[in-house]
Amino acid sequence: AYMEGAGVPRNESRGAGWLARSARQGNLRAMHELALCYEFGEGVRRSNSSAVQLLKQAARKGFMRAQEDLGVAHMDGRLGLPPDARKALPGLRLAAQGGSRRAHTRLGVVFAEGRDGVERDETQAEMHLQKAARSYRTGHLSGNSAAGSEVREGARALYKLAKRFLDGKGVRQDHFKAVDWAARSSIKGYTPATLMLADCYSAGLGVP
Repeated sequence: AYMEGAGVPRNESRGAGWLARSARQGNLRAMHELALCYEFGEGVRRSNSSAVQLLKQAARKGFMRAQEDLGVAHMDGRLGLPPDARKALPGLRLAAQGGSRRAHTRLGVVFAEGRDGVERDETQAEMHLQKAARSYRTGHLSGNSAAGSEVREGARALYKLAKRFLDGKGVRQDHFKAVDWAARSSIKGYTPATLMLADCYSAGLGVP
């Protein structure tokens, strides 16, 4: 309440204090939210090491959002961690098992491209991209909000899947499916998908 000013005057320091107290009592959501406070310096002094420690604690106890955020931090080199896709895999896999669309997207992309010592795996890439793409049905890219970020992840998954059908990489080449998935991504405002659609229409691929 204090972090958002819901019913009380906004006070990030007091809000972070309540989160810390709740986290010490084992509340996993509080651990995750306090980690975000340390990451962005909201109500506390910014500290990457404290954020990582809290994310690890919550992730080990099965909190999906912490597993997801820790995996993404390893993948992108955030929170003072060096980019390392191999270290990102455990957290992302656990989050994906819990139904995280974002985790499925990240796993699909890393297996499709191969990076940081993670070998390309067409089967894994296809499975994760399909699961991510089918779960992103609505929404449009909008600013830098959390919702906009998630939709952007989804649009990227849709585009990656379209590209695979277009090129026949890991799947049977199907220009109609490529256009279908690219259109879903383009509607969300993802520019690479819009450009792909333009190229397909220009070449007469996947269109009546």
